[in-house]
Amino acid sequence: MFRLRVTPGRALLACAALLTLATPAWAQEGARRLGDEEAEAAEAAAQPPPAPVLTRPPELVQFVEASYPEAAKATQREAAVQLILTIDAEGKVTDAVLQGEPVGDGFDEAAIEAAKQFVFRPAEMDGKPAPIRIGFTYRFKFVPEAPPPEEEAEAEPVARLVGRVREKGTGAPVPGAPVGVPAQGVEVLADATGRFTLEGVEPGEIELIATSPDHRREVVTLTLAEGEEVDVQFRLERLRRSPFETIVRGEREKTSLTRRTLDQKELRTVPGTFGDPLRVVQNLPGLARTPYILGVLLVRGTSPGDSAVMIDGHEVPLLYHFAGGPSVLPPEMLGRIDFFPGNFSVRYGRAIGGIIDVETRVAWPKEWHGSAEIDLFDAGLYMEGPLTDDTSVSASVRRSYIDTILRFGEAVSDAPLATVLPVYYDYQARVNHKLGGKDRLSLLVFGSHDDLTVVGDPGDQSGANADVDAALGFHRLKLSWKAHPTDAVEWDLSPVVGVDFTGIDAGRVQADGTVVEFGLRHDLRIQAADDVVVRTGLDLLGRYVILSADVPLRTSNYRPHPAAGFGSRPTDELERSILLNGAAIYGEVEWAPGGGPVTLIPGVRTDYYRYFDQNRFFADPRVNARWALTDAFTLKGGAGIFSQAPPEWRLDEEFGNPDLDLEWAEHYGLGFEWKLTEALTLDVEGYWSRRHDLAERSDSVTVEGGDSGFASINPARFESTGTGQSYGIEMLLKHEVTDRLYGWISYTLAFTEADSGQEGGQGGAGEAGGGGRLNQPHNMVVVASYKWPGNWETGLRFRLGSGNADTPVVGDTYDGDEGFYRGLQGDDNTTRQPLFHQLDLRIERTWIFKAWELAAFLDLQNVYNAENPEFTTYDYRFRNSAKVRGLPVFPSFGVRGSF
Repeated sequence: MFRLRVTPGRALLACAALLTLATPAWAQEGARRLGDEEAEAAEAAAQPPPAPVLTRPPELVQFVEASYPEAAKATQREAAVQLILTIDAEGKVTDAVLQGEPVGDGFDEAAIEAAKQFVFRPAEMDGKPAPIRIGFTYRFKFVPEAPPPEEEAEAEPVARLVGRVREKGTGAPVPGAPVGVPAQGVEVLADATGRFTLEGVEPGEIELIATSPDHRREVVTLTLAEGEEVDVQFRLERLRRSPFETIVRGEREKTSLTRRTLDQKELRTVPGTFGDPLRVVQNLPGLARTPYILGVLLVRGTSPGDSAVMIDGHEVPLLYHFAGGPSVLPPEMLGRIDFFPGNFSVRYGRAIGGIIDVETRVAWPKEWHGSAEIDLFDAGLYMEGPLTDDTSVSASVRRSYIDTILRFGEAVSDAPLATVLPVYYDYQARVNHKLGGKDRLSLLVFGSHDDLTVVGDPGDQSGANADVDAALGFHRLKLSWKAHPTDAVEWDLSPVVGVDFTGIDAGRVQADGTVVEFGLRHDLRIQAADDVVVRTGLDLLGRYVILSADVPLRTSNYRPHPAAGFGSRPTDELERSILLNGAAIYGEVEWAPGGGPVTLIPGVRTDYYRYFDQNRFFADPRVNARWALTDAFTLKGGAGIFSQAPPEWRLDEEFGNPDLDLEWAEHYGLGFEWKLTEALTLDVEGYWSRRHDLAERSDSVTVEGGDSGFASINPARFESTGTGQSYGIEMLLKHEVTDRLYGWISYTLAFTEADSGQEGGQGGAGEAGGGGRLNQPHNMVVVASYKWPGNWETGLRFRLGSGNADTPVVGDTYDGDEGFYRGLQGDDNTTRQPLFHQLDLRIERTWIFKAWELAAFLDLQNVYNAENPEFTTYDYRFRNSAKVRGLPVFPSFGVRGSF
């Protein structure tokens, strides 16, 4: 009988740095390591390190033994086959070729066939999994067959150890972890699931040791009996535990001038955000600060309706729950958050402000995991796990419970209570399936519901203002098919259907609205050449709006009594059904001539809109460019046209103008990105945006007829005459995540001007072109978080910025028709509230148990209780005024358990 012993040589990593991997020698009776002389020889043969930097070499976790060639057995020949292995970002060997002259006798073919079945722990470039090529020596050692004994030899007494190596707290497997008995020279590597089998262990008292570069080693002392099999479960504690990873800048293709990408694991710990990653977006350059904890998006001086919020590329009506509640997606369901303040790719449209695109997380867990969290506002539950080897599922649900607490308090105290509170819930469920190769199919169902409702019973409180009820929500079902027909072609086809609903019942005002929506995206990417990438796609959207209302209206033939108010007017019933359609085709080319430092991305998006029998076409040409002057310094610039339909309610035939044109804007930007150190980056951009054809209120009328003595006077109500512009500078100085620290300084210098109009500005309080009350020239945010020993983490956020703009009241007059005083206002937004400044702190402690973790956190906003006036209020005669202060000291405490 012939036996085979093979020894992989040290892998020569021809990337950023020379690293020598001492890989185990494989044999029937165990493993050995290469000697120092071989290591020195490997190091001497290495090439100079090119960029980028290799931060972790690949690690062999699954070895495949080659067949010993029959021709070589006859001559007892041994050989060492030099190979070059190509390993992809998932750790799989995609190619194995000879390095140097062939060895012959079948050794080359056998080594290549076995090496292609190896599995590695992926290499990392700059902290990110990346493909790599390494040198590998496959050694064949001939071991002659021992002659059969005349008598059956008595077997030596041995024992057998089996078990698994997992991470303490999370239960995640630790693949490739060495497990062995050093005193006996026996060692194996855990497989991809963390499992191991250790044969031939001598009985008696032993020390079994499991180690890992990222974990603290664990020693188990056992007493083994002859022939015994013992199951050992290791739980290794991670040496550098970190609930965050990084704010990633530039990891993906940069098709837009500025993309600020957030990772949910890091962003749960930013103070003042209640552990909600989507709230961290409001701490980035390009966004104005909103009052209190509201979730309004004010991007570069535009109105909230001018920016689009998307989930997996499809627009949703809202990102946050009522009254500053959390985002409609929990952190566990988030994969990435992209924020484009302007000059975004032609892939996005129907917006003239900014884009927030939230990508949900695609989970492929090997085992079931979950978490539960409860804080002062709500409670949530998340679960994920495998259904089969090719199918996984994840789901979460969350609900607020302040209303439940108040109802319980009312029952216990037996005292009448009436208050209006937001009550919300959201849900998400996702199924992922591998179709084969790199093709993936996924189904995502998610939704959100908010009620602004009366909690309690007013009883005899005649002054209780509890006559209000409002609801807002949406539901979506999205299917995604991601396919890779060839290595150069990939696409994502994703249809979505959903329904949005809005309702209000406040006294004599009742309204209900329903929107049924259908969308379809097809995004195609083609690697046309080494330096050319073509991206194109189709973006369809259909919306059927149904509205019914019973409201008091100010009609032309009705004149109220002088003492009558809004609630005294007669109500009118309104019924509307509107079909709005949109279709877009886009295409762009990313061209890096000769693979050089300059990248050009020209593109065009053509949109078609149809509403109220009106057809509108608009072509949006755009171009972005990047020039890497050095490995650390890149110039960037861009320009483009961006269009959107007017707000739907302004297109109504009776109360609006269906002939309104499309609104559009010019975007221009110029800046640079500078990597100061490995951990410190600086991003600076200057921008200018000019908006055109904005829908604004109009007093103009058209007169029809009149020849016969009768004329029809038709008010325009709205016209496409509004314009405005915004310009400024944005800066982000970012300290990337290290083992313990992350943080950034964000500063925005912004100016917004409106040339005309009085309606629909920023926050609904300014001009059509922008420049409303929430226009803040200066806005600075400082964020820092540090991970202390003992699994403590503390962080701070300090905000400093201009106060909100205000319009002064210079006098008053009595309106006899309406029966109340009116304030006489001065020039719009010519005064400003005092400087805003606020410090927020967060403290979090994590306890790690054998199979689960428990974290407790305290998030404290406005630590020193700054007043920070937001608005000015007046008495009914506009004689006296008072400042309305901002958020006082506001604590939030919560706990989170996970397994």
